[in-house]
Amino acid sequence: MVNQLDEQQQDVKFIEMTIDEPYALVTWTIEDLRGDAILLRERGSWRLINIRVGVFEIEDFEKVDIPLEIAQRMHSLHHEKLGY
Repeated sequence: MVNQLDEQQQDVKFIEMTIDEPYALVTWTIEDLRGDAILLRERGSWRLINIRVGVFEIEDFEKVDIPLEIAQRMHSLHHEKLGY
């Protein structure tokens, strides 16, 4: 099982990234799955704080305590860049 996960991790492609320090919204794809991830930058390193298959909604940012203003700005810009 670990080998399968390692192989899949190598196949992850990042489609778009929107950064609003210290947060980032990333759209990723692996095989036929596509989704979003929210990252937090701490002490120079990015840490995954939320991930899902599919598109995040504003409520998903609130669940990980991202201020509403930042969440709305990042969400809007990210969707604009992806053409949603």
